[in-house]
Amino acid sequence: MVALKYNIVFLAFTLSISLHANEAISNEIKINNTVEKCITFSPISSRNEKNSVLMSIKANVEKPTYECGCRSMMLDYSVDMKSNKGPFQILSSKVSVLSSQEMLLPLSTDSELITSQELMINFSCSN
Repeated sequence: MVALKYNIVFLAFTLSISLHANEAISNEIKINNTVEKCITFSPISSRNEKNSVLMSIKANVEKPTYECGCRSMMLDYSVDMKSNKGPFQILSSKVSVLSSQEMLLPLSTDSELITSQELMINFSCSN
C-alpha cells in the first residue's frame, strides 16, 4: 500500500514537470546574433529531456568567424528570459560551429526556471 502511494505521488510529480516543460517549450524564442554575417541560426524545435529544456537549431555557416572579428572558432551563447526587471540570464556556455549543421543546445538545465516569458538566445564571439 505504501509503495502504491509513493508511485502515485511520483507519477503526479512527473506529470506536473512534464506539463510545465511543455508550457516552457512554447515560449517565444528570439535570437540575438552578433556574428550573423558569418553564421546564421534558425530554431527548429525544442523539447524537455530529464527536466532540461533542449533546442534543435540549424547553424548555417556563410564564412569563417574570423571574418566577423572573432579571434577563435568558439562562440559564446547565453539564454536570457525577459522579466519585468529586464533580462534574466538562465544559462551561458560556449559552442563551436565549424560547418553548417543541426545542433542541440540546452536552453535551461531546470525546466522550472523557464516560464511563459519570451526567451532570447545570444550568440557572440568568444574572445
